Amino acid sequence: MVKSTLKYLDFFMSYFSDQFLTASPSPDNFNIISNFNLEKMMKILSHLFLLIVTFSAAASETRLLFDTSYLIKNPTHYGSDLGFSGYNFKSSETGLCRALGYERAAPGSMRNSDSQFNAIQVNSEGYVIGGPKDYIVTQIICINKLSTYVGDISAKIINPGHPGSNLPYSAYNFKSSEHGICKTLGYEKAASGSLRNSDAQYNSIQVNSSGVVIGGPRDYVVTQIICLNKQSLNPAGDISFYIKNPTHPGSNLGFSAYNYKSSETGICRALGYERAAPGSLRNSDTQLNSIQLNTEGNIIGGPRDYVVTQIVCLNETGIYTNETSILVKDPIHPLSGMKFSAYNYKSSEQGVCRALGLGYDKAASGSLRNSDSQDNSVQVNSNGDIIGGPRDYVVTQIICIIKI
Repeated sequence: MVKSTLKYLDFFMSYFSDQFLTASPSPDNFNIISNFNLEKMMKILSHLFLLIVTFSAAASETRLLFDTSYLIKNPTHYGSDLGFSGYNFKSSETGLCRALGYERAAPGSMRNSDSQFNAIQVNSEGYVIGGPKDYIVTQIICINKLSTYVGDISAKIINPGHPGSNLPYSAYNFKSSEHGICKTLGYEKAASGSLRNSDAQYNSIQVNSSGVVIGGPRDYVVTQIICLNKQSLNPAGDISFYIKNPTHPGSNLGFSAYNYKSSETGICRALGYERAAPGSLRNSDTQLNSIQLNTEGNIIGGPRDYVVTQIVCLNETGIYTNETSILVKDPIHPLSGMKFSAYNYKSSEQGVCRALGLGYDKAASGSLRNSDSQDNSVQVNSNGDIIGGPRDYVVTQIICIIKI
C-alpha cells in the first residue's frame, strides 16, 4: 500500500511540475496560467492532501515511522510497586515493557541490581508468573507508549489475617495454598512463590486452593504474599472466629479435650457455628469438670478432663444447641430431703436428675461426683423412683440436661 501511494504521489507531483513549473515562458503558458482559476487549484491541493494522509496511515501500519524509546530506571509493577526479577527468575524484557504500557523492549537493554529483593516476574505477555526473591531490574529501554495497560495488578500484603478471626495463615508444615490465601482476601490469585514465612510458630488458619478452611494448626505463618487483581471480598466464603475458653450454655463448664475428647465440630455447633477448623482445638494443663459433646453438639458425657482453651469456629449459623446443661451441687431428693446414694448403692444418674423435678431430661453420663464420707441417702432408678435408703457415699454434684 505504501509503495502504490508513493508511486501515485510521485506521478502527481511530476505532472504538476511539468504543467506549471518547468514550462518556459511563452504566450501559450501565460494563457494556461491565466485560465487556471482558483477552483482548479483547490481541487489539486485537496487531492494532494488526501495523498499525504493516505501515505501517513500506510506508513504507520507498516511501521515505517520512527520508534520512540524510553529509558526507564528502577521500574516497578503496577499496584505493589515491587521491582521486576532480573536474573535467576528473569522477567521477559518485552513482557516487562508491556506491563508498563509500552509496545516492546529494546533487546538487551535490561540491567539488574547487585543485591536481591522481593520481586515480580512477568512473562512475554506482561502477566505475572511469579513472586521470587531475586536481583531486580534497575533500567530498561521500552519502545512506543501504548494507550492501553496490559497485565495484572499486584498487591503486596504484609502479615495477612483470615477474615473474622484475623488469625495468620499456616505457611510451612501445614502450608496453605498461595492462591487460596489470596482468594480469601478478595483477589483472583497469587503470584506463585511470593509467600514468605515467619521464624516462629503461631496459631494459624490453613486454607486449600479454593480458599476453604481445612485446618487450624500451630505452624510458621505467612508474613508476606503478593496477590493479583482485586475482586470481591472473600469469595471463598468462610469467616473464622477465634474462641478462647469456650463453655457450654447454662452450666458454663468447659468442654472435654483429651481423655474424653469432645468433637471439634460439635463444640462449634453447640455455640452457633457451622463447623470447626480441624486441629484448631487446644487444651489446658490441668483437669477440670467438663462437658463432652458428639459431632452434632449434643452432650454425651460430663467427665473430669483437660478442657478446651481455644478453638477456631467457622461461619455463624445462629442455630445453637438444643440442650442446656446445669451443674447441680449437693442435690437433695425433693420429697425425703435426703441426699442421693452414689457408690455402693449407686443411684442412676438419669434418675437423680429426673427425681429433682425441675424439667431435667437426663444427666450427662459420668458427671456424678461422690463424697469422701458416708451418710444416710436415698437410691433412685433411671425413672427417678426411690428403690432404697442405704447409708452410702452421696452425690456431691451432677450435670443435668434440659432439652430446649
